[in-house]
Amino acid sequence: MKANNPSAYRMAPWRKQMKRIITILLVTFGTACVMLVYLSISERMTDINMKIQALQEERAEYSRNIADLTTDEGILTAYKTMQERAARAGFTEIDFEDNDQYAYVIVDGYTGAGINTEPQIQEPSSLTEIVSLIKPEYTESLQEWLYKRISTGIESYEVTN
Repeated sequence: MKANNPSAYRMAPWRKQMKRIITILLVTFGTACVMLVYLSISERMTDINMKIQALQEERAEYSRNIADLTTDEGILTAYKTMQERAARAGFTEIDFEDNDQYAYVIVDGYTGAGINTEPQIQEPSSLTEIVSLIKPEYTESLQEWLYKRISTGIESYEVTN
């Protein structure tokens, strides 16, 4: 038996169809919005990854250039190469025992020790006093510290009794 309720009635068929169409459109629109956000984020990430890759390639190129230049510097400053370049430029090796091979050049305004004087060496007594890096509080051993603590504890106990 069906109860006859005058306030209860069925929805019209065109309303049911409209409700289904609107629900499908809303679900489709929501899905499209989520996909657009996903595509936008993916596009940005891809763009950033391409920039990172380009920077890493540039960094690798700079590293190779630095290595090449370091190798070239090593070749140019090698002892044998420097000796050959000096010989081609007309330089000769100096014999420091022969004073005729080299000469001192007097420079105006130089107030150094002077020409033909031996370098002055400081005597150890003129050096400043050596300061310890260890604080005085940390120079006492554990046994000494315990002995002091125990002896002062016994003395203070005897005084109070």
